Amino acid sequence: MAKTASSYRTSGKAGQRYPNPRHRKNRSAAWLRHLVLLVVYVGAGVWATWPRFTWLADGKLPATADVSGYVWNMWWLAHQLGNLGNPFFTSYMAAPAGIHLGFSTLMPLAGWLMAPITVSYGPSASFTLLTLITPGLLCYAMYRAAKLWVNEPGAIVAGGFFGLSSMILWQDWYHLNIAVGTIFLPLTIEAAVRFRRRPHALPAIALGLAIGGSILVNQESAVAAVILAAVILVPWLVRALVKDRALLRQISKPLMIGAGTGIVVASPELIGALEAISAGAADPPHSLLAANYAQYGVPLTTLFSPSPRLTNFGLGPLASAYNYYDLHQLIEGLPTFGVVLSGMAVLGVAAGWRNRSTWVFVALWLAGAALALGTTLTVGNCQVSTWRRPGTDWGRTCHQYLPLMAHSYSTRVFAPGTPVHGVWKPVVVSNLMPYTWLVRIPGLAGMREADRFAIVGLMGTAMLAGLAVQWLSKRKITMPLIAVVIALGTLEAGWSGAARTSPGYHGVMPTAVARLNRFLSSDHSNSIVVDFPYGLRGGVGATGSDIPQAAMLIATNDGHPRAVSYTSWISKVAIKRIARHAFFRNLYRAERSDILSAADVSRARADLKTMHVGWVLMWRNVWTMHKPRWRYGYIDRYLTAVAFRHVKSACLAAVPLFACHWNKRVWLYRYEPGARGKAWRPPRSTSAKHRRALRD
Repeated sequence: MAKTASSYRTSGKAGQRYPNPRHRKNRSAAWLRHLVLLVVYVGAGVWATWPRFTWLADGKLPATADVSGYVWNMWWLAHQLGNLGNPFFTSYMAAPAGIHLGFSTLMPLAGWLMAPITVSYGPSASFTLLTLITPGLLCYAMYRAAKLWVNEPGAIVAGGFFGLSSMILWQDWYHLNIAVGTIFLPLTIEAAVRFRRRPHALPAIALGLAIGGSILVNQESAVAAVILAAVILVPWLVRALVKDRALLRQISKPLMIGAGTGIVVASPELIGALEAISAGAADPPHSLLAANYAQYGVPLTTLFSPSPRLTNFGLGPLASAYNYYDLHQLIEGLPTFGVVLSGMAVLGVAAGWRNRSTWVFVALWLAGAALALGTTLTVGNCQVSTWRRPGTDWGRTCHQYLPLMAHSYSTRVFAPGTPVHGVWKPVVVSNLMPYTWLVRIPGLAGMREADRFAIVGLMGTAMLAGLAVQWLSKRKITMPLIAVVIALGTLEAGWSGAARTSPGYHGVMPTAVARLNRFLSSDHSNSIVVDFPYGLRGGVGATGSDIPQAAMLIATNDGHPRAVSYTSWISKVAIKRIARHAFFRNLYRAERSDILSAADVSRARADLKTMHVGWVLMWRNVWTMHKPRWRYGYIDRYLTAVAFRHVKSACLAAVPLFACHWNKRVWLYRYEPGARGKAWRPPRSTSAKHRRALRD
């Protein structure tokens, strides 16, 4: 806004003007108000994620491989920043082949900003601190966007409903890149709307920073941010092109400045992605994507059900109405708007139905909800069937509708009655669902988790709730109801880890296993550590077995390269390079309990001499069902035959080693190339019965 004459005072000298102290004081007061509000939001976020705050001192983390991956990412980004190295390729995972990280959950922007904390206090502390401040930043970003349309009380409550929702804070606990990336969505809306209202360079630069920053954190959020910016700006630009050429000329230069800013900010990630593409590391199998499209759709009733968070307040019967319990789905998100927020959104529609902006918020809410439904319309508590007849789920009745049904790529399906290795069936989809068409747009095939679009709809829901609070705040008789709304909203807000009756991950893990850390850290040879069970795991294209949850976490303490990896997209290049090594090929086979010959073992011994492998960690807590000692014993024979020696055991539980149960132990093997090793004798029987015994 241009400064008016009242914004200045004149001095005794003619023509010399100075800013009016009163306006300077008002600006200072505004900054202070925003700072106080941000601090309050951060405090509310700490409360809503309790007991995460206490874990800073206790040295705990959620027991998931995703969390270990985020901690490793923090360590790797600080390591490469200090060495001025490329962070988008690493030989410290999938060693010795290495793997591209251009399409991984690396979060370079967050890692670089947190690097001082990472270097000073460690990557686990940096990760936990980031999870603590993220809810407050989410609230504040939503507050700024809501303030463009609603009054102060409405914007404050809208920010709280958004940033403290169970939907987002579940992601904050387990998928930090999703939560941090979501910060940029309301920032994108604010910058785009401000540019429309006053088209000049400053909001254009802000828009470029928002989109560029989102690319440096989470590519899925970046796609959503670009779509939001396009929906806000493109119709306006088309109208200017047709009716107001002068306006179009006025906004062309700021738009180019904003676009250039975004490209410069995002350039590290864009270069890393191009490197991955050129290396052939960004071509996931279409069959896997097709299965994910169907698996991660949300039942319609789930979106508007009570939050499982109610269980923490003794309201388990209400929380039981939540019905997103499919094995694949419950480890991806908590896609429900909640009853209180949904009710407030409906009240907001009634309060502001005369305003055009209200219907924009409704459209945002409904569009996000419609995309979150996935490729079918499902109602009820059931797992979405990917290939069976609509309306059935492996013998259980559910309501699954597939109007205009079509068949997508075939995928391997594991179900009761099918062969052990699954059966290939085409995935069924509905051509009436928006998500079915979205993933067919070039470049958007990787948006494989439909449920995450509920977060986009959450912004519209929070805006409508802000309108409802604005309406309540304008009348003295209804103002006390705002306190009631906030009190009810807190029952469905936040996430404190999954209760036993709630969906999601359970348990915690320590940030370090002291005995292993001391042993491996004393070896400064930078040799490769092979974790067993072994695999290149994460998202699309995973191979091998599920890896130990703490494998990548331990790596940040000893600094050794790891043969396992955990990334969002597993590179075909890395898989092929690993497969060239006889040691890893036969490790895969031994993992499947295939019968190895003496020649196989001999080739593995020769291959090991060409690599810088020093250690094997056998995590005996991973396979704990179906007679796992058969399988661990078989791997032990393979390792000792190729010149590894068992040198140490450590306990994952806080008990002495002699009291540690066998499936809580980690066995440490050292590679001794000069050792002769035990002679390999294949099992006497190679019958199908014996193979089944090994597999069991």
